[in-house]
Amino acid sequence: MLAAGIARYIIYTFNLVLVVFGALMIIFGLLPIVRDGYDSSYSVISISIGVVVFLIAFFGCCGAVRQNRTLLTAHAAILLSLFITQIIVAILVAIAIGNGTFDDMQGFLKGFFNATSPDYKFNNIQLQLHCCGVNNYTDYGSNPIPGSCCGERSDVDDFNQPSCEVGYAFKTGCAGKLSSCIEDNYRWISGIAIGFGVLELCGAVFTFWTRDHLKRH
Repeated sequence: MLAAGIARYIIYTFNLVLVVFGALMIIFGLLPIVRDGYDSSYSVISISIGVVVFLIAFFGCCGAVRQNRTLLTAHAAILLSLFITQIIVAILVAIAIGNGTFDDMQGFLKGFFNATSPDYKFNNIQLQLHCCGVNNYTDYGSNPIPGSCCGERSDVDDFNQPSCEVGYAFKTGCAGKLSSCIEDNYRWISGIAIGFGVLELCGAVFTFWTRDHLKRH
């Protein structure tokens, strides 16, 4: 019984920290939206991660405090599901890289590039990566270069209105920038994913053990 009590305390403390972390991620993601009215991809990612972490930790905290086997089972099942999902995604990404899927960024970006009226997604790519067009700003031809190529405004929805002068436009194309971004970040993102995967697997096994121990007692 003592072992189960210690296990519950560890689960509660660990998940309480995760609750705070998840809440902070949500707050940091909402700040740019509330303050600037701008929902960048970083804000969306931050909020999404925060919500997932918060919900997982909430089940863990409640299950540990109430000694509720159902909540503990849900907590462990979610962790195990995330672990399996990460493995599947990692395999798919590795296959895609091996097949050279990310080598033809020009073809990929040209699929949704519109020189006359670039959409929100492409404007956001140009703003976040400090790039312009698929190859460079000349892809816009005689059309006005959107303001996202200057990166001086924060409202992507209005980027089609103020045009960017050639002298101020980003000189690098988004195809090269996106390829470099994937190559530069793949290894450390993989390392972080592996670290989280180990924690998720250990957390799931530990939580299942705690649940079964409570059940026996």
